[in-house]
Amino acid sequence: MISRTSSKTHAARAQLAQSRSVVGILLLLSFVFLGGSRCGLETQAARHYAADGQAIAELVSAANPVPELSPQHPLPGTVPGRVRVAVIDNGVDYMHPELTGRVSFGSIHSTELRAGFDALGDDNWAHPNLIDPSVFAFGAEVAAGKIRNPLADPLRELSRLNQLFLDRLFAALNGHDLLQNSLFRRLNGPAISVLGAHVLLNIVEFDPEYYARLREEGLLKNDEFFANPANFDSYLDWDKWMAREEWVLDSQSGTPRFAAEYSLPEALWDIEHADIFHELLSEVYQGFIGETGFDDLLRGFVNYRRAFESESDVPDDLLLQPLQLALFQHDTNFAESDPSLAYVRALCESLPLEMLSFLQEPGLDPEERQARVTAAFDTVFAMAARLNQTVLDSPRDFTDTLVNGAELNQRLLDRDRSDLQRFIQQKGTLNFSCQDLATEFAGSEAFAEFRATYNHPYLSQENTAAHHGTHVAGLVITQDPRIDVVPVRVSTQGLETSAERRAALLERFMNDFSAWIASPVFHEGSDRLFQEVFPEIDNPQQRAALFLERVRPLMKVEIENDALELIFMEDIVEAIAYVGSEKVKVANVSLGTSFAAAPTSPISVDPLDKIPAFFKFLRFEYFKHKVALAVLTEAPHTLFVIAAGNDGNWVDGKSRSALPCDLSSPYFSKFEQEDQRIPNSVINNVLCVGSLNANDELSSFSNLPITQVPFVLSYGESILSTIRTGNCDGAFQDLDSRLSKKIWFASLPVNAPTVELAIELGFLTEDDRFDDGKAFLALSKLNTLLNNTVSGFRQAERSSHCVTNTRQVARLTGTSMATPAVAGFVAQMVAAELERSGQVDTEVWEEEHFSPQRLISRLKEGAPAYGGDSLIAEVKKIIDVNEWLSTSPARSLFSSLPQGTPKKQSVFLFPHAPR
Repeated sequence: MISRTSSKTHAARAQLAQSRSVVGILLLLSFVFLGGSRCGLETQAARHYAADGQAIAELVSAANPVPELSPQHPLPGTVPGRVRVAVIDNGVDYMHPELTGRVSFGSIHSTELRAGFDALGDDNWAHPNLIDPSVFAFGAEVAAGKIRNPLADPLRELSRLNQLFLDRLFAALNGHDLLQNSLFRRLNGPAISVLGAHVLLNIVEFDPEYYARLREEGLLKNDEFFANPANFDSYLDWDKWMAREEWVLDSQSGTPRFAAEYSLPEALWDIEHADIFHELLSEVYQGFIGETGFDDLLRGFVNYRRAFESESDVPDDLLLQPLQLALFQHDTNFAESDPSLAYVRALCESLPLEMLSFLQEPGLDPEERQARVTAAFDTVFAMAARLNQTVLDSPRDFTDTLVNGAELNQRLLDRDRSDLQRFIQQKGTLNFSCQDLATEFAGSEAFAEFRATYNHPYLSQENTAAHHGTHVAGLVITQDPRIDVVPVRVSTQGLETSAERRAALLERFMNDFSAWIASPVFHEGSDRLFQEVFPEIDNPQQRAALFLERVRPLMKVEIENDALELIFMEDIVEAIAYVGSEKVKVANVSLGTSFAAAPTSPISVDPLDKIPAFFKFLRFEYFKHKVALAVLTEAPHTLFVIAAGNDGNWVDGKSRSALPCDLSSPYFSKFEQEDQRIPNSVINNVLCVGSLNANDELSSFSNLPITQVPFVLSYGESILSTIRTGNCDGAFQDLDSRLSKKIWFASLPVNAPTVELAIELGFLTEDDRFDDGKAFLALSKLNTLLNNTVSGFRQAERSSHCVTNTRQVARLTGTSMATPAVAGFVAQMVAAELERSGQVDTEVWEEEHFSPQRLISRLKEGAPAYGGDSLIAEVKKIIDVNEWLSTSPARSLFSSLPQGTPKKQSVFLFPHAPR
């Protein structure tokens, strides 16, 4: 076959993917970047996305849902015996039914309704929703990454224009005899959008020379091409999906998608009459934009998206993906995307004609139809078991894993028969009778409502993953019914930042960093390092200035790649100040960053080669000082309970450090004078928490601080707690606790016995035995039946279980989970005393009896030691903590947990975000 000449966008796509795979600082939350063309979260604050700083009302509403509260809802700090615990995290789903009544709505400074503080959104509603402002750039003016004069409803206008374009395209397509007799007849789905047309005409270029070569060698895709198996490298070649049914719309590109593995828009130019289609598409599109000015409307969106890309050669088709996805979400009837519907369609398409006739016989009464459906799908499972056994028995090399997987499939096939019968009864027999699915099976309305709510076009693709703070909040309140949560959201994932904002961040950091290294104590310590780099320079000020000059380009590159480190630190300082202003007694911080490198090297190298390592060390020391200063000056009477981190390291404050758990500065403390102490050496309101497993053993991932920071241990493995509503993780865990998660995908060998089996099962007639095309289609149906019977059913069942699951809880693991149990345990001690004295927590914020030091001492007094005669014998373990199951109705959901589930539950570190 001819090898396609790479389009000019391929290299840019590859380079972009590679750069994004390595971007990001090593936060102890193990931040993960999700989503197609985007890098990180969307801009949340109006001052970052709007030219006039005025927030767009629709985005504010999407980001900040407002609960219905009683007019008598108590103000924070006014109820005796109640204690507020701040959860500094990635937001708390205060709409969660288990949390709404336990969130402190309001402020001690006003009666205004609010839910804590959101540094990311620059408001007082710390919900984990993530907005995508870019939709409002469509049709707007855009300059320097800011939106001005947006349309009132950009998606409604885009949807109207899209339908206008499709009407014209299909009218032209249906009136063209050649195209209506080619594979392009499959476009009538529709399987294209006006944005997809823009991509095809302006980005994925039609190459006449390449097309001519394909035509000359007879390799253009048409019906005859797909009827000849000799054209395929294997019978699983995804090209075959071009010839199947109607094409569907790829939700991100706006071009046809033939299968999940094959949605490249370039594939259209391999089809017979692609030259004619390209000409027709271009003619319709040019007339359309001439009348509507569509390209001008699109320009604002492209300019806005490009302002957030550090790479200048990112192709427009990647930039347009968020807009296409928003259009798809706006226009889609999600009931039609119900996985149950997809499962039924796949099974029905794989059935032999004889069985279809058996199911579809007209005039059957409901009882007879039920009996036939039951019999038919029982037969399907028997067929799948037979096919699976054929794979096992075939003479080919299998690893033990594959053999075990196939054997597992056999057990699943036997067990799934009864499960499938229940599923059929739940969804309705008619849906499984393989009638006209387009009209008879409308899908689940519950699924449609679920998808429409949590795929809102103004919300980020990463939206439902943000459940770490909600999990933490659930663990805090589980410790005592007298505890309320104050949500405080900070930036915890890679952030999209415009060039303008990146430049401002660089200048602010360089100015503050310069001032820091010039301050007492830090000046002397920093200069010791500068002397190693510039031994020939005698003047300390000159050494510092030259060092700053050399590191500016390094910092600029880091901010270009990911500005999160700077934004995260600024947010943490803001969060600490807010907690102090609200006089919150206890704050949980299951977040952090890590550093692991010696500040100096014994190896003799070129002095200038030490600059990056010294800068990395000094930058981390600067961040520790900034946070320590905020703790000391803004919230000195608050106890900050902080996760140790999940690196599995010791933390000595110098060669290995974890911020904000360890704010110590052993290096700079050597340069202190009696009248010049640094805040890192005098703070005493931080408690660090590591993780134990259910057997009271130190978790392998838990960091172990060996500085002077107070340190305790608690349970942090497989801990059950609340997660944000709309997330399916908890429902999947619930289902998987009773069902095997392993599903093996098998494929039948291409040989004579398989052909005999296809004839025996009714997928191929004896007369067609030697018809390669029909044999190929029969084999495809057999493989579809084999794999969809188990895997397709399981996927549909998992989706249905998520939609119908009313309890939003899940198990997570990490030091992030150990920390809120301890924070709640401390708050429980405070609540008990306040209840006896009739005081409120704001009254005792500054009292010595409730000082952070006293609380830490009291906590340790009642806790057993960990480690026996080891070096960490003095470390205490907090084991008398409550588990979620003991206080929550969630017990009913997890009543079928496997035996051996740990009884001691309470605490985490976000595997994909906070720690």
